[in-house]
Parts: sequence; structure tokens; C-alpha cells
Amino acid sequence: MYSQEFYWNFYYAVPEHNGVLLDWAWTVPEGVTVADVAVALNQLVERRVALRTKYPVSLLGLPMQCVHPAFDVPILTWQDTTGGGLRELTDELSRRPIDPAVDWPIRAGVLLRGEVPVSMVLVFNHLTLDGISTAILRDEFLALLKDPQGLPEVIGREPISQAAYEKTASEVGRHERVLAYWRRCFEQMPNMMFTNYRKGESGSPGREGGTSFTAATLSTVELVAAAEMIAARHRLSSSTIFLTAYVAVLSIITGHRRCSLYVASANRFDPEVQPSVGCFFQCGIMVADILPEMTVLQAAKRLRAQSLTSYGNAHHSFWNAKELAVRAADERGVALRVGVYYNFTQPQEATYRDELQRTAVTDASSLQLTWEEDVDWEDYDTDLYLRVVPNDPKGLFLLAHDSVLSRDEMERILTAMVTLISLWAEDSAIRQANISHLGEKLGLERRQRTAHWTCVDHCWINVSELTDLLCAIPAVITASVFSDGAGDEQTLIAYLASSDPEIEPNFLRRRLLGSLATHPNIMVPHRFVVCTQAPVPNDEQGWKVLPVATEGDGKDPLHLDPSTREEMALLAVLETFNPGMVKNMARSYVLANGRAAVVPAIIGRLALEGYSGILPEDLLGPQPLSAVAAMLQKCPRP
Repeated sequence: MYSQEFYWNFYYAVPEHNGVLLDWAWTVPEGVTVADVAVALNQLVERRVALRTKYPVSLLGLPMQCVHPAFDVPILTWQDTTGGGLRELTDELSRRPIDPAVDWPIRAGVLLRGEVPVSMVLVFNHLTLDGISTAILRDEFLALLKDPQGLPEVIGREPISQAAYEKTASEVGRHERVLAYWRRCFEQMPNMMFTNYRKGESGSPGREGGTSFTAATLSTVELVAAAEMIAARHRLSSSTIFLTAYVAVLSIITGHRRCSLYVASANRFDPEVQPSVGCFFQCGIMVADILPEMTVLQAAKRLRAQSLTSYGNAHHSFWNAKELAVRAADERGVALRVGVYYNFTQPQEATYRDELQRTAVTDASSLQLTWEEDVDWEDYDTDLYLRVVPNDPKGLFLLAHDSVLSRDEMERILTAMVTLISLWAEDSAIRQANISHLGEKLGLERRQRTAHWTCVDHCWINVSELTDLLCAIPAVITASVFSDGAGDEQTLIAYLASSDPEIEPNFLRRRLLGSLATHPNIMVPHRFVVCTQAPVPNDEQGWKVLPVATEGDGKDPLHLDPSTREEMALLAVLETFNPGMVKNMARSYVLANGRAAVVPAIIGRLALEGYSGILPEDLLGPQPLSAVAAMLQKCPRP
């Protein structure tokens, strides 16, 4: 089903990771034996098909849900001899990866003190279950311990049924409307929120950068109380208050009016899905657009509406959305990536509201910050991640890629968010403050960029870097890039002097598209103007008076047959999993009718044939196949 596609892709696209393993610990009621735990657990497996589902891969590279008969779950018993037995047991159960194709999706352990079981630990892959499912399973497990025959039959739509339901005509039509929303987001979002983001991948030759993250955790009990007070005052939600602070600070520090981010959604809106056990969680996409002249309250109300729209459009095909992103990136001539996450984890039991002291935070410096360095973050495509857990006294968690923010900058972001929320709770006048004036109030400065940068189509573009890439193209003598127009109508024009009067804009465009993977801060110009000589003086007016050899946007079709060994090897594998795809090395994988769903299988087949050097994202980007093939490296045989 749609909500499983991301996690399946994650497991098979990044095999060196241990996947996304979730763990859950339940207290064992007094008087219950290990044998009792085993009986109840086996009954859970028999009741819930998700716990006995494996995901083999077809010959065409696509996953299948394969439900197996009930089985007896092996239970690892662990003596708590150190006082830290719960963590030790969880680590032991999580040590080995869970291969969705061959392993059972659930592992169990019981923590003992002497002969008495005190806790049960479950470890499972996220492809199988989400957090809400664990709460359902816990209640059923406890009920089965009391009365093994007392539970009614399972109701709701389990994963197998949900997958079939998604293929009905009504759901196909709804999904098309959801994808239309995602398409608009990809057409409107910035190319990337942080222009200095550089991701390195282990085991990928030729990739620069690091993969480490820094995490900060902030005590939030009083802060949540303040957010709840504000929410009640304006008939909003506390999630919206935190989201407003997050987006406002993000806009200030990045210089973007529009902020693109993923928001977590449980996807339990359908009554048939609410009691189901499976992975229904997904991230929706949101392009938060707050105008500088808006007040804080106006921005909060707009963000509330935009977040609700995002939640309503979260249930989608991950693969189809990937393909839409590639098409939008090709059309706009940029490398698109979101990378910013917001996760407000609403607790299942909202009793925490009665325990909060209804006092606002008055001094941000009094809040306790704890740090983790070199965090091995499981989500390999994140640059900034904020999670709020209201009933956790240390529930404000901010994680940033080391190439994006320093520890000092992370602290300033959290302090600014705390300051905004606390000021808003104490003094309702802050709601009338303009977004454009918040930076000074919060002690934040907008990141300064040199004259080499310009903002076009809501994307910050390094014009100097783009000019250098143009000048590096054979036969190009010199080049200059200028912006034309204003606001949303602004365009980018490249002027080139070439020794080859027949150089075509479509050739130039293809070369730049191929550079996006390593130069994500450039944009393919909207128009190329090729001249036969260099201007004097070298300014826009000097270029405009020169005779033009050729000009255009470069989007007219260009055909390129495979010629190198790597190009022929790549195309042969692509055709294996995409029969009938367009054999044109000048097009991107998706524009050549390649499917996102089979990309992990393609990477695996290339590895079997002795090729490395590319990642799934290289195929799922706007760069032409010729540029992808050039990244392939033939591995020496042992």
C-alpha cells in the first residue's frame, strides 16, 4: 500500500543501514509467566496479518505483500543483572537488520528479574507497523493475558485489504487529486532550504561531505503550556503554534519567503483504518508561504490552513511523488529537495494537559539543553528535523546536518522559538507584530549572501558558480548570466561567446542538468543567447549589441544514443526493469519513462554486474542518463 512504499524503498535503496527499526517496551502484569507472554504474543500474530507479512521482490523489481500462516514467535529472555537490562535487551534484538523479504517482521524479548518477567520488548521494522499500531497491539496483548478468548474479531481494513482498496476507481481518482497537490508544491518550492547543504554517502566513491548530524534536546513542559495557552486564545492548536515559530525562524535564517517542509501524518482519517495494525504513517509536503507584511497571528492562521491541507494530502504513492518531483525539477532547471521536517507527536493519552503548570517561559536561558554529536540519523535525506512531543519533559528535539548549522546556530534557533512562544503567551500584542520585524525581536539575523547570489523562482542561485560551469563547456570562450524581470516573473538569461557557431541551447541545457547533482545551487537559465564574439565591455548592455548566432530555452528534444561501455551497460539494465523505455541518453531516467519503484532493483542489478558509483537519487533527479552513466565505476573483480 502507499504508506509502505517509502520504508520499502529505504530498506532496499540503502542496504548498509539497519533500516528503520522501532522498539516498544510493555510492562508485564504481576503474576504473568514467560509461557503466558508467549501464548498471548502468538495469538497477536494470528490476529494481525501485518505481524506475519513478508515483502519479497518480484522479477520485475517490485515488492509484494506475502502473508504467511501463524507461527510461534521466538522469545529472547534476558536477565536484568545491571539495572540497564531493558536497554541491553532492546539493543540485542535490534543488532541484526530485519530483511523484509526473508525475516519475520517482529522480534520479541522478555526482561527477567530472577524468574519473574517484568517487561516485554518488541522490535519491528517500520514497513510493518507505525506508532499507533503499537498502542493497539499493547491493549490487545494485555486483554489476551486476562482472557485468551475474550477479544472480538478484528475489524477495520488491514494492510492487504487497504492495498486492494487503493486500486479501486474512487481511490485512484482521489490519488490523482492528491498528486496534483504534490505537483503544485514541487512547482512552487525553493530548490533547497539550505544552500550550504552537502550530503556525503558512505561507500560511494567520489562523494564529498559528511553524513553526521548534531542533535539538541530542550525541556519543554512549560513551553508546551505556553503554546496551549496561545492556542486556546486564538482557537488554534498547539501544533500550529510550534509550526509558526519554526517556519518564522526558518524563513529568517534562510532568507526564503517560502519554506518547504515535510509534516508527519498518522493517516488515520478513514474510520476503516483507525483500528488497523500496519504502517499507515507518512509525511505530507507543505510549502509554507508567509508574507513579510503578515502579522504573527495572520501567519499562524495561514499555516494552520496549509498544514491541514498537507495532512489531507499525505496519503500518496511515494514513487509517483518522486517522479513528479523529477519532472518539476527538469522543467524548472533546478535540483529539488525538501530535507526539512516537522513532527508534532500527539500522545495517545492526553492526560498531560492536567499536569502542566499554566505558566509561560520567561527566560529562555533557563531552559536545559542537552547535546549529541555525530548522530547517526536513520533518515539519510534530512538537513533539519524538529520533533515536539508534548507529554515528554524533554520533548523539543532539533537535529541538523553538520553542513547546515553549527551548534551555536542551533541553539539560537531553539532560543528564538522559545522567545517567540513565550512572548506571545505573556503579551498578546506580539500577535500583531509583522513577520519582517521578528528577526530583531528574536535576536536572529538573516543570512547574508554576496553579490554572486540572486533569488529566482524562489530559489537562491549562485550566479558565479553557474557562470564558471558555462565557461567550462568546450568551445565556450566566455559567459555571463543576468536576471531579468522582477518578483515571480524574474528569469535567468545566459549569454555565451562560442568558437562553435552551431552550439545549440539544448546541448547547453543538457550539460547544466548533468551538473545539478554536484552543483545544487545553480539553475539552468530560462534562455541561452549564443554570440560569436565576446562583448566589450563585458556587461549586459555589451552582450545585447552583439550579433546572435542562436538562442532559445534549450527544451527542444535532443537525442543521444549510448556510446560508452558504461552508457550501454546502464541502458541494458534500465530496459530490463522498464520494458519499452525511451532509449535516449540525453533525457533523465524519469523523462525516459523510467519508474521510481524499480530503482533499488536497478542499483542492485548494476552491483551484480560489477558497477558502483551511483545512488538511487542519481536516477531520480533531472540529470540526463549520460551524466548518470559517467558516474558508474567498474569494480575490480576479487
